[in-house]
Amino acid sequence: MGQPSEHIEKLLEKYVNNLASPDEVQELIGYFDTDELTLDRLLEIQLREAVVDEDGLDSYTKDLLSERLDRVKSEIQRATIAEFPTRRRWISRQTIAVAATVLFCMAVTGYYVHTHIIGYQSVTSDEEILAGGNRALLILADGSELELDGSKQGIVTGKQITYDDGTLLQMARSGDAKLPEYLTLVTPRGGQYQAVLPDGTHVWLNANSSLTYPLRFVGDAREVTLGGEAYFDVSPDHKRPFHVTLNDTKIEVLGTQFNANGYGAVTTTLIEGSVKIIHESEQRLLRPGEEAEVKRNIRVYQADVEKAVAWKNGFFYFKDDQITEILEQVARWYDIDVSYHQESGIPQEGYNGRIRRGANLSEVLEMLKYISGADFDIKGREVTVTF
Repeated sequence: MGQPSEHIEKLLEKYVNNLASPDEVQELIGYFDTDELTLDRLLEIQLREAVVDEDGLDSYTKDLLSERLDRVKSEIQRATIAEFPTRRRWISRQTIAVAATVLFCMAVTGYYVHTHIIGYQSVTSDEEILAGGNRALLILADGSELELDGSKQGIVTGKQITYDDGTLLQMARSGDAKLPEYLTLVTPRGGQYQAVLPDGTHVWLNANSSLTYPLRFVGDAREVTLGGEAYFDVSPDHKRPFHVTLNDTKIEVLGTQFNANGYGAVTTTLIEGSVKIIHESEQRLLRPGEEAEVKRNIRVYQADVEKAVAWKNGFFYFKDDQITEILEQVARWYDIDVSYHQESGIPQEGYNGRIRRGANLSEVLEMLKYISGADFDIKGREVTVTF
């Protein structure tokens, strides 16, 4: 088995970083279709070269490197298709996609080695900015505000309002007991919180969002108002549909799981069940795995469910997203303001990857630097980006 050519290595690197042209992608696929070189060997060589000198690594980093390499081989073995009856193996398009995903994990390993072992530094910062966490306010019917406990995951609204561990929130109910009393749960930038509503519906609220709901649901429908983004697991009640008002759009459900995002154009991603999207005079019904985007009209298409709910599962997930779109998510979670040194120089390429939301800001920006080439200067909560 010969060494891979430098040209093919560069093509693969460009493909992983979404910089390859359509012709280069076809050349890469054609190369693996006709050459005996298998992708596992190529990845192993690139991974070993990325760390420069294994002898200088500590035991933890060597274990990390070994684990990444084992994952590469496992994925490639699973995706590589044996061609019958000849002995030659060929690499499917699926394998190329697997390689792209695995190499992002390798890029993170490379980032770790460069920053922690070699001392590579690309983000300047006055002080460390920690990840967001459980932070929220509960605004009561009389306008008073209660800062919620950041050590708790969320609140439960029933006969009383408690934290998720059963601890009672001390507050007085006001108004006529026959009328619904509305509460508003608000998360700041850098905050998230959960709420179990009076009907048992479970809501996960993302950063810079709000949810207004009654202390108890009355009437023929269960009505809530959302600002920002939330994931809903709606308790079934066929007699009383569940309505979410988000900007100028209404989402109507009976019992289902879905994600609703109103940071920009309203998008609703259906996980289970069915929902009806209502915008002005137009209505569309979603099936599981579909997403609706509302602008002038309602557009329905196949969803990337993993991407839509990644925030709820503790990750930033980007797929063919521009750096400006990625940094919008980062800004909300770390409560920072992002500016660009020269907006005309911002690249238009799309990037793929997944990063833990529990990482410190500098760690996230180092990873983004590694895949995009951007430099980040942090002063307080102001981040300046230079390409």
